[in-house]
Amino acid sequence: MVPASPPKNHGSAAGDATRMADNDKPEVVQPADDVYCWLEQESSVMLKAVTRFGDPVELVADEARAIAAALIALADQLEPRADKHAEPTTGADVRDM
Repeated sequence: MVPASPPKNHGSAAGDATRMADNDKPEVVQPADDVYCWLEQESSVMLKAVTRFGDPVELVADEARAIAAALIALADQLEPRADKHAEPTTGADVRDM
């Protein structure tokens, strides 16, 4: 369930994933105007993207990329990707196939 509004400790700069931490509230990322992302109880990634008038948020390409990067970062906090620190496998060389 998406809360009516994100936790109140969001950053104010649009376009960069500004983060502010608070001991009692989840870390909230604001990668674009009217867009907020955070981890909810370390079990899911929350995304709220709606204008103060209840309209959908219109994004330019750079804002969409910033949101994607913020979501990936939160997803990695929630469940780190196994391939990030994986050692290269020592299987057969492609030339041997």
